[in-house]
Amino acid sequence: MTYALPQILNIISEKPAFWILYGKRGVGKTTLLCQIAKELSSNVCIYLSLVRQRRDLKTILRLLGKKKRDLKIHLTRIEAFLEERIELLRIIIQNKDKNCILLIDEILPPTVLAGTEWEQSITKKLGVYITLLLYLLGKGWFIFATVPEDPYKKLPRRWQVFIEFSTRFLRLTRRNRLRHLYEVQLERIPEEGVSWDPDKIKISEKIIGKFLLTEEGLSLIQEDEL
Repeated sequence: MTYALPQILNIISEKPAFWILYGKRGVGKTTLLCQIAKELSSNVCIYLSLVRQRRDLKTILRLLGKKKRDLKIHLTRIEAFLEERIELLRIIIQNKDKNCILLIDEILPPTVLAGTEWEQSITKKLGVYITLLLYLLGKGWFIFATVPEDPYKKLPRRWQVFIEFSTRFLRLTRRNRLRHLYEVQLERIPEEGVSWDPDKIKISEKIIGKFLLTEEGLSLIQEDEL
């Protein structure tokens, strides 16, 4: 087996500087997120935002090992999700760090993922949140975030929100003990201001590799090892 990160980082280092990693619950998205943080923490400024209520939070933090000291870790409470994430982004902007990496586990709150209609206060905060993320991208930041998979399409939940950032995503799937990582490209996206039908959007997938999920993260499986 070969360590997975060099191959994955080679892909996500390309433009755009915004990537969404999606997949079903428990597939290993947060593990890969922390694996990236651990790998890059010695060479670049990294902010890592995790959800405080994760049942496996201790396991995730243990994966980081001694590298935790090199990371700026932020824990978000579910009950104050948008407020605390907005505050984090404002602190980052005030610090004037340049060309840093922001890694966000669960980029959207459960209320936004689950509901079809949101209270005005949530809609307003979500607008501020997205505006601040766009601001950081404009300042040269790299943002990598996770989100669950849509139950009806092979796309991220609330994928319509993310096409403002990028039409390319990463998708992690599970087949028994193996994990398959795909690069997903959306095509036939209408220009801004033009009405569009989501069902007409073309989804193309290209496999990046097959991996085993281990205590150290994702490890690439060579064909002769299958």
